[in-house]
Amino acid sequence: MPSLLVNWRGTLDAAAAVASIAGLFFSYFAWRKATGAEKAANLAREAVRKSNAGEELRILSEKAQELLACAQNEQIEAALLRGRDLLAGIAQARHRWQVFFIEDSPQQIEKAAKEVGRISRALSAGRDAITPPVREKLLKSCHEVAELLAEELGKALRRTEEVRRHD
Repeated sequence: MPSLLVNWRGTLDAAAAVASIAGLFFSYFAWRKATGAEKAANLAREAVRKSNAGEELRILSEKAQELLACAQNEQIEAALLRGRDLLAGIAQARHRWQVFFIEDSPQQIEKAAKEVGRISRALSAGRDAITPPVREKLLKSCHEVAELLAEELGKALRRTEEVRRHD
């Protein structure tokens, strides 16, 4: 009878060792899957942030177009409001999405912000201060801002599409 117990004990010890090794392999494979999932989640988060940056640039580009339309139609009060919104939006985007800007984007966005500041100051002077030469400069600045922001939107969209093609 003692030999039968020794055999069972040996068999159980061997089974426990095999189960322990199997558990080690399963733990390793689970760890590998978790690492892959974490990488996928990080890539997805970055893609969403790039998309959000592009969306914010699209909104700023639309506001620049609205500013231009208001200036062209001599809607001074509406243009002032669009200018303030655009200036605040550019300042926020410049700091929030700085890591996603490429090439010369930070300088171009800074240039757009300065132009919008000049536009706002010119509009704040009042309707009587906007002579034909001033209006011409004002419209030229509005066009430049709209163009700059549209270009930056195009760059952001291109970068987002390049990321999608590589996935």
